[in-house]
Amino acid sequence: PTKKSQISHSINESFDTFQVYIDSLFSLPSISNIKSVRISARLCYGNQTKARQTTRSMSFVRNTYHSENVSLKPQIRFDQWLSFDDARLCELQRETLLLFEIYASYNDEIDSSSSSICETFDGIPMRLIGWCSQALFDDEHYLITGERYLGIFDALTTNRTGFYSLRNVFERNCPILSVSFLDQSFVWPHVQARNDKHPGNFTEMSRDKQENLCRLLKRPSLILVDHSAMTTNDNRKQQYSSNTSDEEREFSEDECHFLWSHRYFVIHKPYALPKLLKSRCVWDYPSLIDIYGLINDVTHDHTIDEIESFELLLPAFPDMHIRSFAYRSLISRLKSQDLLVYLPQLLQIIKFDYTHSSIIIEYLLKQCLIDYNLAHKLYWHLRQLLITEHLHYIRYYYLFLSLLYVLEENFRLELQNEYDLCLNLKRIGIELKTNKTNNKSKFLIEELEEFNDRFFHSGKLTCRLPCQFNFMTNSIDVNSCSFYNSLTVPIKLVFNPIDSSCEKYYSIYKIGDDLRVS
Repeated sequence: PTKKSQISHSINESFDTFQVYIDSLFSLPSISNIKSVRISARLCYGNQTKARQTTRSMSFVRNTYHSENVSLKPQIRFDQWLSFDDARLCELQRETLLLFEIYASYNDEIDSSSSSICETFDGIPMRLIGWCSQALFDDEHYLITGERYLGIFDALTTNRTGFYSLRNVFERNCPILSVSFLDQSFVWPHVQARNDKHPGNFTEMSRDKQENLCRLLKRPSLILVDHSAMTTNDNRKQQYSSNTSDEEREFSEDECHFLWSHRYFVIHKPYALPKLLKSRCVWDYPSLIDIYGLINDVTHDHTIDEIESFELLLPAFPDMHIRSFAYRSLISRLKSQDLLVYLPQLLQIIKFDYTHSSIIIEYLLKQCLIDYNLAHKLYWHLRQLLITEHLHYIRYYYLFLSLLYVLEENFRLELQNEYDLCLNLKRIGIELKTNKTNNKSKFLIEELEEFNDRFFHSGKLTCRLPCQFNFMTNSIDVNSCSFYNSLTVPIKLVFNPIDSSCEKYYSIYKIGDDLRVS
């Protein structure tokens, strides 16, 4: 039966400990000199570790089969339940994520080529070789159940993160971790924010309290702090050196308690909200009743500006209700031109959303229906991210497919023509680079003339340039083009505008570029 057909229990009523079953590890590279492996599982909220458990160390067994069949590749059977005694179900945050880290010891430690992250387990030093993650609640806020197969990221090439990242398990040579969750139906209940609190009068407090609160609120903007690195309960107190100034360090536990207990006296001060929320250490269900009540008071009184909105969209705030509030505040202030300016930042911000769907994605897609300039920018930003963002590839791929789905067919064809333009230039660039003759200039002219006839149909086809929505061309000025004798052999391209009264469009093309620089 599905979870909907079962009787679902509110998760805040369960005092059971959270458990996960570690089954097997498939497809680790057979050529490595790994001796033993163990799995460390972290319960993360954002990049903060709330609890951690580790399996026993298991010997790494190789086989001699030369087959692409995953089932015949090296496999480690753990067959172990991990119980998080310090994490009960009622204490889980809605955006909790389970981060699995794969550590290995080696037969020859000197020759081992793995990440620099090393930990000692039972006196044996082990290095982090890979990681993967799994969100604990689905889109309908049900606690996940059943078996999961997770593609493992290489720790050498990708830094671990407490934010949901998926690797396609069907990728060639992708290591896979299989885990299972208890078959129990728990749902995160709707949070009814409290409304019995009212803003206090700041001047009615003692002068010492006023000065202390003002001092804390004058700390630098959270935007100036790196929130992307993994933090744990063990290393949190060692993050700052002894000579770190009071203005540079994070709030102490006493300062957090002092700020939060006086939240209704400072809530209406500029840029106070992000610091107040950062002072809140617990984000379980009972805590959200207070936190969301604070947000509602802000909403009724005033709107926050762009800086506060961007602060609330930092990795330090994983809660999707807070992020949705920040997105709405940002959208209310952004004009169409601002959206073009902030688009690269917004595409980076969505990496820290717990789900693949959010208010800002819906808003972007709706705006693309009425603003083809924005759609054009978004298309090419996503094209580039699909090349560079290995860790968040699936997230951007979903957004890319959604964009193509909502756009009209004629405009999709225009975008495809631009992409084909880049593919043809890439082919010419590669052939020019590998050409060992002394007639490279002649070769380039012949290729571009053929390109004019074949792609532009001798000036009959018009095409936008990726660098600028308004740049429309129907041919290349072949005689004005040239190349540079450097390592990448960049090509200087000159495009003819469809309006003869306009100036020509000049661009430098290098292999792998997409003509967005001109």
